[in-house]
Amino acid sequence: MSKPARKWLVRSLPTEVLSSFFRRLQAMTSAGIPLHQALNFLSIEENAMLREALEQVVHKVHSGVMLSRALREHPNVFPALACDLIHAGETTGKLDRVLSDLADYLERTTRLQKKLISALTYPALLMGLTFVIVGVLVVFVFPREAEMATSLGAEVPALTSWLISAAKIVGHPATVILALVLLVTAVVIWPTVGRPIYERTLRKFVDERVLDIPVVGQVLAKSAYARMLGAQASLLSAGMGMGPSMNVIGALSQNRDVERRFKEFISEVTQGVPMGEAAEKVYPPVVCAMFRIGEEQGQLDTLLERTALMYEEEVEASLVTMTALLEPLALLFMGLVVGTVVIATSLPTMQLLQRL
Repeated sequence: MSKPARKWLVRSLPTEVLSSFFRRLQAMTSAGIPLHQALNFLSIEENAMLREALEQVVHKVHSGVMLSRALREHPNVFPALACDLIHAGETTGKLDRVLSDLADYLERTTRLQKKLISALTYPALLMGLTFVIVGVLVVFVFPREAEMATSLGAEVPALTSWLISAAKIVGHPATVILALVLLVTAVVIWPTVGRPIYERTLRKFVDERVLDIPVVGQVLAKSAYARMLGAQASLLSAGMGMGPSMNVIGALSQNRDVERRFKEFISEVTQGVPMGEAAEKVYPPVVCAMFRIGEEQGQLDTLLERTALMYEEEVEASLVTMTALLEPLALLFMGLVVGTVVIATSLPTMQLLQRL
């Protein structure tokens, strides 16, 4: 019997593909198409991972197994939150509404992820281009310029001398071979050894402090709150109570410390602690106030949904601001680094011209 795949080796389905699947499934079931037939139609997918899973799900559902149970057998394709929502919809007879809410939630999550990646892509490309340009100048152009200047009797300034030493080290065949070996080793070992060690040792330390980073930490925190509150609102709207089954929401934060505190929040609520008070372990004061008001008015799912939308809007606004700050900073860094290397390269030649 083969061993189960470790969770850090399991490839998950992209959120964009998943949201499209649930949106189309909801449209078909709303049109009166039987569930197993709708799944059969959707099993003809371009995504191989989803197609393979759906072929087995169709067989299970056709034989009488509940959809949520059939989906749970493919955790790398269908997340636990989706299975819990669908189970609640099947139990309460609100499957169409649950599928629509789930598709909405996944689409909003996908939109935020794309905007976050877009905000970081351009500065990252500039940084990478900076190191490539500097590497080419230092390894290929600079040594020849320095050699020519030295042969003509020019003095070598301290900055130029330092770059000459760095160029010799970086361009040495032994350094290149060592760097390639380390890179290949890291790529091969990281999934099986490096990441598990990180998860057991450094992950807790990083997660406890990453949300305190100025600007970036606030964006990550608000994004996590938006995902968690949106999912919690969907579960409550589907008829699920505030019990241990809600613990799956904590994982949506993608932060172990927040996930731990969310489980403590759910545990206290099940023991009778008011939600507004227990929520202080996880959420900021404005969210705790929403819990208090929602609990008093009996409209908790509606208020949490509105709060989730509020945080999504704040994240989008923060990403615009962060992009506006990062782009000029990345350009400034690029200019300083490349400019320093160009000046160091030109100094011996300038001294020769002054002697002439």
